[in-house]
Amino acid sequence: MKRRNTIDFLGIGAHGAGTTWLWHWLSKHPDIGFLREGAGRGIPGKEVHYWNRFPSEPLDWYLDQFDWSHRVVGEITPAYARFEPEVIERVHDAFPSAQIMFIVRDLLSRTWSDVRKRVRKAPVWQRRRLSWMIDQGSRDKVALRNDYAGTAARWTKAFGSEQMHVFLFSDIAEKPRQLLARACAILDVDPAFYDAIGDEHLGSRVNTGLDKACPPDFVKWFEEQAVTAFAEQLADIDALGVLEHLPATHVPAAGVGPSIASYPAAGA
Repeated sequence: MKRRNTIDFLGIGAHGAGTTWLWHWLSKHPDIGFLREGAGRGIPGKEVHYWNRFPSEPLDWYLDQFDWSHRVVGEITPAYARFEPEVIERVHDAFPSAQIMFIVRDLLSRTWSDVRKRVRKAPVWQRRRLSWMIDQGSRDKVALRNDYAGTAARWTKAFGSEQMHVFLFSDIAEKPRQLLARACAILDVDPAFYDAIGDEHLGSRVNTGLDKACPPDFVKWFEEQAVTAFAEQLADIDALGVLEHLPATHVPAAGVGPSIASYPAAGA
């Protein structure tokens, strides 16, 4: 397929809130394309980081990162959630019709996911210190990542409520089929592709990090911070008209879709 001058969607985060799961399953769909082989940063095929790391490169360079053999093309880079309005406006000027997808997670779990990734890379003597963990959770970058309502407001202002879509991380485990069906509707592709794949497989974890429980003292510290509550942020997002309320049930059509055996286990 010939390269076009626009992409169809962006996943903007949140960091540690299931973006790799979304990319994993959307990339299986025959009508949805991400990056060409060898392109991108981080997880191969998922993230370009164009707007935050390579803004001096021409737009043609960015478009050359994609696999244009699919009808619908886009990328998922969680760092984009933190953009200031002027950067978001540049994204909109380049791709005014792009659909924007954002996944939010309860604040403590998302924060601990951030810290846990840094724990994995730290020396053993350091990773056991609560003060060090608190320092990691106190970074300005973490606070920006936890500002879901601010992110949703900034991107909605630029793209409008019809193109901004906020999903719940909890729905990945509880309603994975419904979440993918809604994403397919947003991207105008057939959700029946996933019908032959079991819910237990769709809801499996992808890109599992270090399995380290959040220490009670870290929980206590976090609960003492002046952070806008998750429920309050969800209410603000819902008021924007961009929070996706997924249906309770979905029954796949019998005998439709590929065999589950054609896929590796999630996270493989």
